Amino acid sequence: MDSRRTRIVRLLAERRPYYIEGCERLIAEAPPETVRDHTPEAARQMTDGLLKLLVEGLEDRGADVRALYIDTLIPALVASGVPMRGIVGGAVHLGFIISHDVARHLPPEEREMASEWFANFYADYITELATAVAKEQAALGAFRA
Repeated sequence: MDSRRTRIVRLLAERRPYYIEGCERLIAEAPPETVRDHTPEAARQMTDGLLKLLVEGLEDRGADVRALYIDTLIPALVASGVPMRGIVGGAVHLGFIISHDVARHLPPEEREMASEWFANFYADYITELATAVAKEQAALGAFRA
């Protein structure tokens, strides 16, 4: 793996507590109808899930973790009534927290590469996430933005 990506993976692990705090703030400030679980454990799980997806991508290990996440977690969230904004909006919000923080902690000459990688990752991931949410909502006959 490219040493720049290795540095990002290491930063993700080192900065995990900061990302969990950011997710806790996100959950606390979210409109009540967009979040079903307001606990610190929910913030930890959401953060750890996204970090696993990022590391899988950075290490070019395919998309098994991502597929498992999309195929199991999304149906459960939609079935529990979490709307599109809660799922997709939460992923975007936490993604910005993480990608901005990583860039701040990288050497200046690596920031552009990291920004491009995160932009490409999120373009694919958010598209896949939103598609999965819409599909689950359609199956339940209950679209909720």
